[in-house]
Amino acid sequence: MKYASFLAGLAVTCSLGACTTEQAYNSLKGYQQNECNKRVDNQDRERCLRDADTSYDEYRKQTAQ
Repeated sequence: MKYASFLAGLAVTCSLGACTTEQAYNSLKGYQQNECNKRVDNQDRERCLRDADTSYDEYRKQTAQ
């Protein structure tokens, strides 16, 4: 539910402010990092943070394949 609210807020913010895809990606990345930090298990949290640390350029390369 929190995630859906966040996405809705991001969509409104981006449509009003004409944010770029990269800005939207970075906002979601920040949200994901915050969610990772809530994890109790240290290994799980570190794995989550590594996944959330993907740069926008690397993300684009991965999704273009």
